[in-house]
Amino acid sequence: MSDEHGHVVPNQKLELLLAMQRQVTDLELLLDRELSQWHGISADDFQMMLLVHGSPAHEMTRQALATQLGVRLTDLVKRIRPLQRIGVIAEPADVESDLRATAVALTSRGTELLADASRTANDVADGALVARWNASSLDLLFEAFGVTSGREGDRNQQPA
Repeated sequence: MSDEHGHVVPNQKLELLLAMQRQVTDLELLLDRELSQWHGISADDFQMMLLVHGSPAHEMTRQALATQLGVRLTDLVKRIRPLQRIGVIAEPADVESDLRATAVALTSRGTELLADASRTANDVADGALVARWNASSLDLLFEAFGVTSGREGDRNQQPA
């Protein structure tokens, strides 16, 4: 869309989309900074560990994990290596030759790190979301994004 002077003018829905993208970027940076500072992992590492831990038998094939994260398998392999080096993620002993079918799991150290990092991530989420949106707005966001998991009592709670 353009105005009478030929300037591009985004419509209201595009303005909303861009504003949402800025908010998500700000929240990702905040979470990333806190997890990195306190636990030495990135927000992407945290998300990957959370997905693996939450899967049946607490392990996932690399292909399933890449699909869940929305990344290519080759990019996932690069992201897993540093976590393997620090002993957070391991491959089960029965490693298959097909990289896509190879499963990954959290080690006991990885499970401990995830538990500690989850407390930080929950604190960041509580503080950041409550600072940006009021309770009724948060309820609308929960509904719009289909967020139903977690503890209901936490939804609109002010941070401690």
